[in-house]
Amino acid sequence: MQFDGIDDAIYEKLRGKALFDVKCQAIENCRKFGIGVVLVPTIVPNINVDSIGEIIRFGISRSPAVRGVHFQPVSYFGRIPETPKDADRITLPEVMEHICEQTDQMVSMQSMQTPRMRKCALFF
Repeated sequence: MQFDGIDDAIYEKLRGKALFDVKCQAIENCRKFGIGVVLVPTIVPNINVDSIGEIIRFGISRSPAVRGVHFQPVSYFGRIPETPKDADRITLPEVMEHICEQTDQMVSMQSMQTPRMRKCALFF
């Protein structure tokens, strides 16, 4: 489920309207029927990077309905008004660093790395 944060200001900036209550109700409905949910936040600099830890804690608090979080750094393609600057981008390693910092090392860098690849998904 697309889930960019726990603050309607984030949804208003990214999606054009307040959606947090709708997201919470959808998660609750899935819980009632035993349907698992993976939260998928699109991480955008200057909008929701500082919410990464809150998103993880929210997911944990809704477990077992929420089974994980898969972070997706913003990507710019298609019709965009202007070419984004480097400050408008975030890399997976940067997201991983924010995960470690914002969870007070509850999630370690090592837990997100495998010998062959780096991933940016947490499963509960």
